[in-house]
Amino acid sequence: MTRDFAPLPPTDEEIAQISLETLGCFPTGITTLRSGAWSRAVGFESERGPMVIRFSATADDFRADELAARFASSFLPIPQVYGIGALGDRYWCISQRMPGIHLDDLDAQGMVEVLPSLTAMLRSMRDVSAADTYGYGGWDTNGNGRFASFAGQLLEVGVDNPGERGGGWSENLRQHAHAQSIFDAGMSSLRELVTFAPDVRQLIHQDTINFNVTVANGKISGIFDWGCAMWGDALYDLAWFRFWNPWYTQWASVNIPDQLERMVGVQGDHAHERMHCYLLHIGIGHIRYNAFTENWSAMTDVVHATDKVLREIRA
Repeated sequence: MTRDFAPLPPTDEEIAQISLETLGCFPTGITTLRSGAWSRAVGFESERGPMVIRFSATADDFRADELAARFASSFLPIPQVYGIGALGDRYWCISQRMPGIHLDDLDAQGMVEVLPSLTAMLRSMRDVSAADTYGYGGWDTNGNGRFASFAGQLLEVGVDNPGERGGGWSENLRQHAHAQSIFDAGMSSLRELVTFAPDVRQLIHQDTINFNVTVANGKISGIFDWGCAMWGDALYDLAWFRFWNPWYTQWASVNIPDQLERMVGVQGDHAHERMHCYLLHIGIGHIRYNAFTENWSAMTDVVHATDKVLREIRA
């Protein structure tokens, strides 16, 4: 059974208490929403509009959402965060609930219709100004990157820090010889390919296909859950669509990765090497993540996809 790290669901009374204190109004129409690996989500109506409240054992992802909200625009609809706080040993966050259905749930025709808006969203992320921050990779509490280079962030995927969130995966991985061998081969290739990673500081979401983007009336209506956000090469988000595309068989006739790369445009030199670098990083990162969560079925699929990337590099 896959390990679950989200806290217990909140009660209606807890939601009402937080809503009254934060928004000044009573919640109605409380409904359970799709939750993530680290948090529980509940939607409700209020006098200030539709809201979502999430509960987690850590506030890190909520702080990232709050920081990302400053980049919101008509093409980049990031929800406003209204409050973050603690209730016992859990943290909570109330934010604007974005309309529509998840990008992941669209059929092929729906994806074709939303491609122009998705293109505008990805271009808007790439064009966000990083002038008020410094560093590369994942954000600290001020939105600064934690690494001196983007390559440094990418290579961190091979380091197990047992005391940190998501740490302790390496011991589990060692119990699966084939997965370990693909992980090791991937790290070897990654060390070579990171030399092509440019030190540009563009906004990367790093989790766009994972029920974190909504669509309404053929346009992107929301992009949220910025806990994996990074400063680096925006080609990474295009690699994200390419790596996970085989999981979305309903899009098979559309070739979303090729269309996005053509419509968004790939900037800079060595695009081929950079794409393989980021595809490898995604695969390696999710081998370790599934080892951590003990989701062996999902890990098998990711190992297969990562091995495919390695074979493409060697060809």
